[in-house]
Amino acid sequence: MLNVLFFGTNSLPKVLKQIFRYAIEIFYIIRHFHLNYQLDCNTPLMVGIQPMKAVDLVYSICCWTLGIVFIYAGLTKLFTPTVFAVLIDAYGIVPDIMLMPVAVFLPALEVAAGIGILFDIKGSLTIILGLVILFLFILGYGIHMGLDVDCGCFGPEDPEVQAFHGLRTAFNRDLIMLAGICFTFGWRKFWGISPKPFTYYFSIYRVLKKENMA
Repeated sequence: MLNVLFFGTNSLPKVLKQIFRYAIEIFYIIRHFHLNYQLDCNTPLMVGIQPMKAVDLVYSICCWTLGIVFIYAGLTKLFTPTVFAVLIDAYGIVPDIMLMPVAVFLPALEVAAGIGILFDIKGSLTIILGLVILFLFILGYGIHMGLDVDCGCFGPEDPEVQAFHGLRTAFNRDLIMLAGICFTFGWRKFWGISPKPFTYYFSIYRVLKKENMA
């Protein structure tokens, strides 16, 4: 079903399709690793491997949603950094010399954090929290100043860019994401779930490499 959903959509860039394909392949690799080596089942990618309670499913849905939203939002802006730089300039809070570096760095950070939360990598949820708070501050500033500017949250194809100048819509959407982030932090705290360092997945790679060489 995932293959039909993502790979049959012509509107998505080829690079985005390829990333989703790799993500699905990685999921099956980790699932295979779990079934054979008793991998920890707390990561969001482990949905469906063991029976889950409803609240567990909500936790995984929050992680998946945040991850996919941030990956998609970051990639659409990375494809057109000059357009995103113009949108940033409309707010008047970033110096001209910093427009392009910010227009590249922010989307890249969104993509990295989105991938990180899917794999439950330590620090990824904190980065997403910081980005959402930053976006809320910028959108709130735009609303307070009465700026007639585009949100540009999902790049130049954002429906809010094409129509309603929806700063308030984007602000409300970020509040919903903030609620999901708070739930995710709370769920981790309640169950003592510890995100894994990036090196954790290198150990998986080494084991799989030895298995293939054997």
